[in-house]
Amino acid sequence: MSRTGKIQIGLVAVVVAAMSYGGWYLIPRHHSGPLGTVFENGTAGARLCMPVGEAVDVTYGVGPLNNTSSSTAVITDVDLVDAHNLEHVVAILVPFDKVMVGSKVGWTYGQGPWGVKPADPLLATGALLPGKEEKYQLVMRLTRPDVLGESRAEGIRVEYRVGMRRFVSEYGPSQLLRPGRCH
Repeated sequence: MSRTGKIQIGLVAVVVAAMSYGGWYLIPRHHSGPLGTVFENGTAGARLCMPVGEAVDVTYGVGPLNNTSSSTAVITDVDLVDAHNLEHVVAILVPFDKVMVGSKVGWTYGQGPWGVKPADPLLATGALLPGKEEKYQLVMRLTRPDVLGESRAEGIRVEYRVGMRRFVSEYGPSQLLRPGRCH
C-alpha cells in the first residue's frame, strides 16, 4: 500500500472516531425516563418558601429517585433549574429511608434530624443506579453568594443515561429562600 493510501486510511479512522465521540453529544435527551420527572412526583407548580436568615450554606433535597428500568442508570450531570443567587457545591445520593425531602438551613448532611452516617453518601455525578432496586434521595449543598438577597431555584435537573439512551428529569418543588420572613 502506498504512503498516500495509509494516510487516507488513517484520516478516515480519525474522522470516524471523532464523529463517534462527538455524536454522543448529538443524541437527543428524552424526558420522562426511568428516573421519573417532577410531574410524576406530584410537585409541578409547587413552591416552598423558607426563611434562611444570613446563612451561606443551604441543603436542598428531593426524591425519591428510583430507577424503574431493568438496566443500570448512570447519572451524568446534576444542576439547578433557573437558579438565582444560588451556587451548586456538591450533589450526593443517600438511601431514601435515611432522609427527608426538603430544604434546611446550613449543610445538614451527617447531622441533625436526618442522621445520615458519613459512610453513606455517593457522589451523584457518575453514580450507578441499579434497575428496579432501592430508592435514593438526591441531596445538594448550595451556597448563597449574597446572603442579604433572595435566592431561588425552580428545581433540580438530573441528566443520565440508560444504555445508549440519554434522559433528563426535573424534580421539585421550586425553592424560594429569603433572608427574612416568608409571606
